[in-house]
Amino acid sequence: MLGSIPQTWRPVRNSKSNVSLASQNSTTTTLNGSANPNGSSTSGYFRYSATNPGVCNDAFGTRAPSSGGLGLGAGLLAVAYSQTISGLLPGTTYYFCAIAANGVGTSFGGIRSFTTPPAIPAVST
Repeated sequence: MLGSIPQTWRPVRNSKSNVSLASQNSTTTTLNGSANPNGSSTSGYFRYSATNPGVCNDAFGTRAPSSGGLGLGAGLLAVAYSQTISGLLPGTTYYFCAIAANGVGTSFGGIRSFTTPPAIPAVST
């Protein structure tokens, strides 16, 4: 059809970021995101840092997973994905975003933040 874009040419869309506080402790948490693959094979991942980047991009902080991504398929509806991260510092605010990419393009979710709880006090006798 003239003037229409085939479904496979459309980039991934609607990346969303979220953090799962239920599984959070002072050094570990689970990041949650969702993205619509929009008909093209898509991978999802996250970026996070203790420094606020202002906007989500593929250069700030640490990537999780460190390479590749979580397979989101090639459907037409949003797919949820998550990644546990560890090695966090207690009592620290972190900034993160969800990112999804396919052969057509990359979509960035909004910046979100969470603060890890303080560490349990150490006692010696």
